[in-house]
Amino acid sequence: MAKSNRSSVYFDRKLRCFVGMDEALLKELKSLYPSVNVDAELLKMKHWIESPKGKLSKGTINFIINWLGKKAPAADFPSAEKQLEYIQSDTFLVKIIREYLEDLWKGREHLLSFNSQDSR
Repeated sequence: MAKSNRSSVYFDRKLRCFVGMDEALLKELKSLYPSVNVDAELLKMKHWIESPKGKLSKGTINFIINWLGKKAPAADFPSAEKQLEYIQSDTFLVKIIREYLEDLWKGREHLLSFNSQDSR
């Protein structure tokens, strides 16, 4: 993932808000986590980041997705068909996740293919 994409969303401690969080991204997060009150969770994230426990957190998009993922009940996750449809789309989050996974598996493609095979 390119450095500019990693830093496009972060928590600015001086402004006390998330920078780079536009309406399109907020709408996308709300559609991904329909049973989670995203606005309320962003406020909780803000308070946690400003607390002593969160002082090292940068409040990046990965942090936000991880936080919301923990708040979403397992039943909220879309079916495999919906997930595949979403992964093939070109939304902001999908691009970030795709680039992250490409970086993660770079040089380890043999492990990925090994783990992807059906174990029978």
